Amino acid sequence: MNKLWTFGDSFTAGIKPDYPQFEPYRDYVEYLGMKSCDIPESWAGQLAFKLGMVIRNFSIGGASNEEIFLNFMNNCDKMEKGDYVIVQWTYMNRFLWGLPNHLWVNEPPTPFGKFKRASIDTAKNTDQLDSWGIDVPKEVFGYMAQMKSEEAWLTQIYAQENLITEFCDSKGISCFFWATDNRIHSNKGERPQYICSNIYKDGMRVAKERDPNCKWPYNDTQLYLEGLTQHGCTSIYMESDGIVHDDYHKGFKGNKRQCELFYKWITDTRFDYLI
Repeated sequence: MNKLWTFGDSFTAGIKPDYPQFEPYRDYVEYLGMKSCDIPESWAGQLAFKLGMVIRNFSIGGASNEEIFLNFMNNCDKMEKGDYVIVQWTYMNRFLWGLPNHLWVNEPPTPFGKFKRASIDTAKNTDQLDSWGIDVPKEVFGYMAQMKSEEAWLTQIYAQENLITEFCDSKGISCFFWATDNRIHSNKGERPQYICSNIYKDGMRVAKERDPNCKWPYNDTQLYLEGLTQHGCTSIYMESDGIVHDDYHKGFKGNKRQCELFYKWITDTRFDYLI
């Protein structure tokens, strides 16, 4: 049986793997009165079922684009003709912080034993930095995150995307992308390989309705996620009647709807933009 390989962050991982450690997920499941064993699959797992495939989800909450690409590279040798690959690029202000040798030399022999996940939020989390055992001013992480957010870094992301595409084409694998960072999606436009790329404009419309004076890159609105919402992918906030304050991650109903939208897009050989 062929496989659906998915790579991304929490927006692809879904609620189940991060439920124990992510407070909004715990509050949402508690609000629904649901047992952890009854948590349904994410949109990715549901999509694999609709496609008649086995899911291989290598998405991790908080992952950077660097880690997402490394996860693909570490698993691409197992992919076969007829498989599907979906790569979700994440926020550009996330990055991998390489640890000094003495801090990882006894770690398991994997690339991620040598790194910590960092982002714009790391500069605000002194306790996290102290736990790493490194003597680096927290301001450095803020500068790094800002620098990594510059559009110049799109060159790296698109180069990695081209490598993934070329590999998949050579193996007879269907490959698709989507992105939560406004900068990444906007530069691609409406392309068949970018899933539901047309809904990006719906998110931009909502951003302008909220603030007619808002300007690019519309940092106050997650354009693609807002576009999904406009097409019925309800958030945890919406599904908990506003009790759980997470208006970005999709709830169980939202994940089901996202699966439906993605299924229509990737199985429609005409790539009909009217979803």
